[in-house]
Amino acid sequence: MYINDLLLCLDNATKFHRSVHVGGWVHQQGYELQAVNLNSRNIMHQHSQVGLPHAGVSSLGPNKGFFIQALLSDEKFPSDARLEFRINGHWNSVPLSELLHERAVADVHHRVQSRFIDELKLMPGRPKMLDIGGRDRSIVDRSKDFPYADVTVLDIIPSANVDVVGDAHNLSALFAPETFDAIYSISVFEHLLMPWKAAIEINKVLKPGGIGMILTHQTLGVHDEPWDFWRFSAHSWDALFNPLTGFKVEDRAQSMLNYILPMIYRDSQKDAERAAGYEASIVMIRKTGPTALEWNVPLDQIISTSYPPN
Repeated sequence: MYINDLLLCLDNATKFHRSVHVGGWVHQQGYELQAVNLNSRNIMHQHSQVGLPHAGVSSLGPNKGFFIQALLSDEKFPSDARLEFRINGHWNSVPLSELLHERAVADVHHRVQSRFIDELKLMPGRPKMLDIGGRDRSIVDRSKDFPYADVTVLDIIPSANVDVVGDAHNLSALFAPETFDAIYSISVFEHLLMPWKAAIEINKVLKPGGIGMILTHQTLGVHDEPWDFWRFSAHSWDALFNPLTGFKVEDRAQSMLNYILPMIYRDSQKDAERAAGYEASIVMIRKTGPTALEWNVPLDQIISTSYPPN
């Protein structure tokens, strides 16, 4: 973010119970960062450091980094906070919320999503799209984000916006071959017991040259048990979408860094906060042809539980 002739970037802004950690870097040509402060009504105490090494901007000069650790009066994130910094004897400030928004929209998974949407919009007429697992959970109906397409919402649980109740492992039993121009799936693949079977089924109902976008997780807490089975890195998609399953991976990304910390401290994990995982793992695929692969294994022969209804 530019503020007059200052360049400012947020690396992290993390709440952990009643503490907040904020870090990043500031640059103004010819001057050094002298002090930083986080101003919010519910901050009780804070400790800050400036002049920290920051390899990501070393081309601008040394020691551009800063770090703030603040203790909060309650467990709410300080949404009113302003980041204040002093350079050349003058204080400047910017709402922390603006910096957070700037980082959120810059996450690389948005690049893949935009590419998928742009190509969908260029399809002639009104393309037919299948939203796999698109139930309006938490009152979120993503099918409404595609007014230029005919969207069919599939989910394993019925809901007001669900058009077809069924399992993603059995798409070819629910739809005619080559019905859809595109498929779309958000936060579903981690809940598929056999995602390789779902990939084969997607091939059957997708038109030749059709596209797909799948977003799931590489790092996220266990949820919706007992139907939480998998995590996917950006490198895992080739196992599901490849020439043998009839696909080409057009684009992929992993973003939205998350800390992974042990709840019981162990010396072997003493620097765990220096590593991270990715909340979002996204892939864009294209059908290149039919597949000869089959996986004729019914779910009920492997698992007796069902997806939790809420």
